[in-house]
Amino acid sequence: MIDVVLRAGIAALAGWVAVGGFLMPYSAIEIMIYLDNVVGVLIAAAMITLAAVLAIDVLMNFVPQPFRWAWLDRYRHYVYVAAAACYVVPPFVLARITGDSLGLCAPWLGVAVAILLMAFIDQHEKRHREGKCEI
Repeated sequence: MIDVVLRAGIAALAGWVAVGGFLMPYSAIEIMIYLDNVVGVLIAAAMITLAAVLAIDVLMNFVPQPFRWAWLDRYRHYVYVAAAACYVVPPFVLARITGDSLGLCAPWLGVAVAILLMAFIDQHEKRHREGKCEI
């Protein structure tokens, strides 16, 4: 159940970053779209799509087993790795403008590391489903 809470937190944060990036002036997402044009729009679209998939992943835990999407459970770790990659891009775009790389990148990189840790825990739990997961 703790992993569901962590995944819900990651999904909420991903949704906030994706949607809030368009609503807040001078946000990392807005500057990324403005500076990088097509590439920035593609990365922002990937972040919005991954935020939706992460939210669906959390909701699938409360759906009865016959109605769950098997591919989402099987490839969940890939979704989380892709989400971590999307979190790493915007601060480096901002760092290119401001010159302050550590101050801008640290929170984003912290979230990316937390997402990668969640992907690792999920994979570890799937490999050792018969036994108890001890990390």
